[in-house]
Amino acid sequence: VAGAQYRMRLSIQGASLMARTWLASNPEPTTWQVATTDPDLTLPDDVGIRTLLGSGITNPLPVNFSFDNLVVTP
Repeated sequence: VAGAQYRMRLSIQGASLMARTWLASNPEPTTWQVATTDPDLTLPDDVGIRTLLGSGITNPLPVNFSFDNLVVTP
């Protein structure tokens, strides 16, 4: 929705990936909305963040991404 703010939490533990997204005005959900595994995630020392917009996005408004509270644990 244009103008709405969302929050997202991602968890990657080994090859397990989990994610949840919610409206910033609502409390964080207690369950993961998406869970999968990626056996190609084998290196414990790589950390990165990447944002993408799909080619079908035609909204002329600017899209802002911000990140905070990044925690990386061995």
